[in-house]
Amino acid sequence: MTQLAELNTSRTTTTEQFQEFFNQVMIDRTKMNDIKLETRMKVQQLIEPSEWDQIVTASKAYWNKNEKSALSKFLNLRSPF
Repeated sequence: MTQLAELNTSRTTTTEQFQEFFNQVMIDRTKMNDIKLETRMKVQQLIEPSEWDQIVTASKAYWNKNEKSALSKFLNLRSPF
């Protein structure tokens, strides 16, 4: 981000310099997305189907708990003072 700040504040920055910067950002972003995808695939291969079922069940329980809490807060907002 410091490089972008330098480009923004400099009066001599050219359009080509901005294009080079953002092209490099896109290349880095693509590399990071590839790493993230590879990591997800490796984790998926390591998880047994029964473990996956436990993860999904636990996440649904967590989701339901948060959903009930959000509904409760919403209903409290609607009540008169």
